[in-house]
Amino acid sequence: MKIPKPLPPRIALSLVILFLLSYAAPLCLLARADASALSPATSLAAAITNSSTVLDFPNTITFSAHIATEKPVERVTLEYGVHGLACADVTAKAFPHVTEADTQDVSWTWDMHKSGALPTGASVWYRWRVADQTGAETVSDTYTVAWLDRVHTWQSISEGDITLHWYEGDADFAQTLLSSAVDSMSTLGQTTGVAGDFPSDLYIYASGSDLKDALLYEPGWIGGVAFPEYNIVLIGISTDQLEWGEHAEAHELTHLLVGQFTFSCTSVVPTWLNEGIAVYGQGGPEADEQEIFDSAVNADKLMPVRALNGGFSAEPGKADLSYSESYSLVAYLIKTYGKDKMLALFEELRGGSSPEDALQSIYGFGVQGFEDKWRASIGLASRISSAEELTPSPQPTTIPTYEPISAESLSATAPPSNAAQETETAPGATASSTVTSTQVSEPSTLASPTPDAAPLAEQPQTGSDIALPASISVGVVILVIAGFIYFVIQRRSN
Repeated sequence: MKIPKPLPPRIALSLVILFLLSYAAPLCLLARADASALSPATSLAAAITNSSTVLDFPNTITFSAHIATEKPVERVTLEYGVHGLACADVTAKAFPHVTEADTQDVSWTWDMHKSGALPTGASVWYRWRVADQTGAETVSDTYTVAWLDRVHTWQSISEGDITLHWYEGDADFAQTLLSSAVDSMSTLGQTTGVAGDFPSDLYIYASGSDLKDALLYEPGWIGGVAFPEYNIVLIGISTDQLEWGEHAEAHELTHLLVGQFTFSCTSVVPTWLNEGIAVYGQGGPEADEQEIFDSAVNADKLMPVRALNGGFSAEPGKADLSYSESYSLVAYLIKTYGKDKMLALFEELRGGSSPEDALQSIYGFGVQGFEDKWRASIGLASRISSAEELTPSPQPTTIPTYEPISAESLSATAPPSNAAQETETAPGATASSTVTSTQVSEPSTLASPTPDAAPLAEQPQTGSDIALPASISVGVVILVIAGFIYFVIQRRSN
């Protein structure tokens, strides 16, 4: 067989170099294109300054900022929300009126009457997004502001995960309520089986009247209210109502426990269970509520369980019966079947089961069977269903507590409204049990950026970011190899 002659060294070298360059050239071009695409803009589209808020508690928040741009403004967006439990990250958007001027002041007002009220201490976040007519966009830092009234001088004292805020009464008054709240949380964990290992804030108003002034759309008889999605409790407690106040704390803290334990996007906890476990947690109904319940039992005038699934009546007498009857229902389940099954019931509800299906799954009977067994336990025959049964209110009760009998005269107001979404912990919490005093300034303070707020320039790494150094590296390696081969062949040819 005839063996072909080898190619001359110079021809072989040329072919090798051409082969390697066919790979290196496209990679270098890709690297150049990537570098051009990834080069940052030389300047921001706009300067956003003097970002501030004015609070008209409990009605509105007005957001303001000064905008300066090199090009005419196309759009200004206010993005805002509230920290707290939510099924998803929720960002509300508002679009203040703007002109094409390159310098202007913008503002927008959040009306709580339209969106639903926030509780005292809720933490509101917001930021500005400005786009000019070239499409360039600038985003401000993220700011937070505490939703607090400007009437009272709030003080704070903390122990463990609980922070108590108050403005009337001495340090002993606050410490007594705080110690009671800490003890109640520990006791509730033992009696209900739900651990309270999350930060919570208690705002103590000096009277029921002051509390009502801080709320929108709540029943006239309200004395305390819990907001589990924000871990916030509001109660009206005067300095001469410590005993009642301690019971109210236990009641509302139970709501926080249950709210945390059962939270999901699909859970529906009936009001009789929510309020019944809260009254159970506080040690049982008040004496006057128990008397109303006993009278209803004797007259066989108890409310159907299904009628207690939704909101309780704004009429104080009917609300009293709703609370005491709910307690009796929950106490029956715990005493008869144990707290482990009660926890299992909450878990079933958290998973999205209806009250009917959850009761059937855990106890082996539905709502009607449950009611029949409970009625038998208090000496009453099964209730006969009829078309005249009370039906539940379509709105859930906002987890309230009665104010004490010695408080102001009661008057009914509009039914509760669901609060706007999202909150974490209220500002002002301290890590120890020392008392701090904070004077809340007049409205019109500049908000400060949150510590973890990041500029828009900090973007997550993308595939192009990784391809750029890789493309350059491979191209350089190929060129080095080609040069080395050329050098070796030249030496041998010489």
